[in-house]
Amino acid sequence: MTFLPPMPDYHRGENSIKWNLYPPDVLPLWVADTDFLSPKVVQEAIQRRAQHQSYGYQRDSSQLLEAIASRMREKHHIPAEPAHVILTSNLVSALGACTHIAGDAGTGILVTTPIYPPFLSAIKLHKQVQVNAPMVSSLANGILRYEMDFDAIEAAITPQTRMWLFCNPHNPVGRSFTRAELERVAEIVLKHDLIIVADEIHADLRYNGTVFTSIASLSPEIAAHTITLNSPSKAFNIPGLGLGYAVITDEALRRRFQEMAWNTGLGANNFSIVGAYSAYTEGQPYLDEVLPYLQENRDLISDYLSEHLPEIAYTMPEATYLIWLDCRALNLPEAPYSFFLNKARVALNDGAQFGEGGEGFVRLNYGCTRETLLAALDRMRDAIRAEQTPAA
Repeated sequence: MTFLPPMPDYHRGENSIKWNLYPPDVLPLWVADTDFLSPKVVQEAIQRRAQHQSYGYQRDSSQLLEAIASRMREKHHIPAEPAHVILTSNLVSALGACTHIAGDAGTGILVTTPIYPPFLSAIKLHKQVQVNAPMVSSLANGILRYEMDFDAIEAAITPQTRMWLFCNPHNPVGRSFTRAELERVAEIVLKHDLIIVADEIHADLRYNGTVFTSIASLSPEIAAHTITLNSPSKAFNIPGLGLGYAVITDEALRRRFQEMAWNTGLGANNFSIVGAYSAYTEGQPYLDEVLPYLQENRDLISDYLSEHLPEIAYTMPEATYLIWLDCRALNLPEAPYSFFLNKARVALNDGAQFGEGGEGFVRLNYGCTRETLLAALDRMRDAIRAEQTPAA
C-alpha cells in the first residue's frame, strides 16, 4: 500500500498540527487530515513547480478551473463552467465569506447540529444569529443513524433567516443524504428564499457504493440558490497546500462572493494550484487504494466497539473518515474528550464543540494506520475498564 507512511508517527517531526499539538505520548485521532502519504503524482507536480525557482503572484490556472468544472459536471451533475469556479485558500475562509454576504449582524443562519465547528464560528464572526434545528437520531444494534428534522427546520426559520449552512456528506455523523432528503431541503430553501451553502468536501470519500447527490444538481432553480464548496484536501490528504473552491452558477450570487473573496485575499497559491490539478486529473488510483483501507478501519471500529465497548453507540459512516461516538452511557467523571485525553492519552474531538446534541460525544478520525487505530482503541478500552473497576 503505497500511501501508508513508513512508520505510524511519521508526521511527528514535520510540524504537523495533528501530531504535535499534544505531547508525544498522546495518539492523535482528532483533526480531519489523514496520516497517509499524499499521492505521488501530487508530490511530483509540486517538485516540478518548485524547480521554476520563482514564486510570485499567480493567476488562477485555466487548466485547474476547467478540471474542477468538468469534475462538477461529470461526478456531481452540476452544469458548471470554468467561470463559475472561484478558488479560495481553504473552506473555512470560504465559509466566513459566505456568512458575510448573507447579511449584517442579526441575520439568521440555519444549521442542523451537531455540525462541523467552523460553521458555528463563521456565524459568530459577523455577529449573526444561529438558527438551530438539531438532527434526530435513532439507535439499532448499537449503531446511530441521524436524519434531518424537517418540522424543526421549518419551525426554526424566521423572516430574518437568509442562509443555510449545509454539510453533505455530513461531518461529524457521516451521512450522505438521499435524493429524497435533498429534495425536501431544496423545497424549504426555495420556499423561504434562502441561500444554501453546501460543504461537499467529503464527497469523494464514500463506502459500499454509497450514492452522493449534490443539491445544486437537482434543478436550475435550486442551483441558483446554491454556493457549493469543495476541495481536494480531504480525499487526497493535501490540506496543507491551501486550496478550496466555490462553484456558483448564479451570476449575481457569484459576483457577491467573488468581491468578498478578492477583498479578503482568498485565493490559491503556486503549489496548491499544481497539486490540486494533479490530484483531480491523475489521483484516482490513489483514491482506489485508500478507500478500501478506510472502510476496513471503519468496520474494525464497529467490530471492536461491539465486542469490547458495547456501552458506546456509534455512527456507521456512509462517507468521511470520521466516526461519531456516543459516550453518555459510560457515566464518565468528566467530558469524554477530557477523559480519553487524560486517562487514555488519546486525542479526539470534543463533541460539545459541534453544537447542540454534541455533549457527551467525541469524534474519532480513523484516517490513520491500523496500528495507530488499534493502539488507540485499546487505550480507550483500558481507561474505561480501569474507571469502572472499584478501588480495592
